[in-house]
Amino acid sequence: MLLGLALDYAVSKFNIKVALIREAERIGELFRAGKRQEAIAAVPDEYIDQQTLIGPPDRIREGFRKWQDSGATGMIFHPGLGDPIEIVRLITASN
Repeated sequence: MLLGLALDYAVSKFNIKVALIREAERIGELFRAGKRQEAIAAVPDEYIDQQTLIGPPDRIREGFRKWQDSGATGMIFHPGLGDPIEIVRLITASN
C-alpha cells in the first residue's frame, strides 16, 4: 500500500513537471514570436502564487502563514515602492 502511494505521488509530481515544461515552452514560443502580452497572460496564476506573495495585505498574510508552516528557511523580500518596515508590520500583524 505504501509503495503504491509513493508511486502515485511520484507519477503525480512527474505529470505536474511535464505540464509546467509544456507551459514554459508555450510561453517561450509566444514571447519569441513577439507576443509579449499573450506570453504574460499565459503564465498560470498557480505558478505566481507558488513563487510570490503579491496582492492585498490579507492575501499576503495568508501566503506568509503558509510559507512559515512550510519549513522554508529563507525568503527574498522586495518591498517595491513601499516602506519596508510598514510592509513587514502588515504581513506579520496577526502572527
